[in-house]
Amino acid sequence: MKINYTITLEDYKEALRLHKNQTFGMRIGIFFTYRVLPILGIFILIYVAFKAFTQENDYAQNPPFGLIMPILFVFLPVIRNYLVRRQFDIAFPLTKTDRKVSADIDEERILSTIPGFSEGKFYWNAISGFAQNEKIVQFYLSSDRIIFIPISSLSPSQLAELGEIVARNLVRKEK
Repeated sequence: MKINYTITLEDYKEALRLHKNQTFGMRIGIFFTYRVLPILGIFILIYVAFKAFTQENDYAQNPPFGLIMPILFVFLPVIRNYLVRRQFDIAFPLTKTDRKVSADIDEERILSTIPGFSEGKFYWNAISGFAQNEKIVQFYLSSDRIIFIPISSLSPSQLAELGEIVARNLVRKEK
């Protein structure tokens, strides 16, 4: 089965989202880093502002030290979005490729090609895992290397065929 598709930033973000939702520890880390810390930063900034407008100003001697961490906490989601976009641009440079990907999946292997840039041939025994949601199908080469395919680029028959191929060929790893 041959699949041709163009990788977009939204597909890349969805693949990262699916990857990060695979374990409970990752979900807790993401929740803490991008929900709890920004809220904590806002509360600390409100506290510092309240103290600055009262006579009990503890931050007068070294205000930058007291403000750096809360400001960083508040901007963590913005920093993360910037880093994800930058990582996407580095992984799929527009100057070297037009972000078109070709995947050829059969009973023997997965052949993933970014024309003019890279090609990878992975036999089924090298695939360590599989994950799927309503938008992305991804194959794990290791715990932090994935091949992902947007479901929007698959026809219903291709999706069914892919499910059958995965069910027959994916080697379950014992932990």
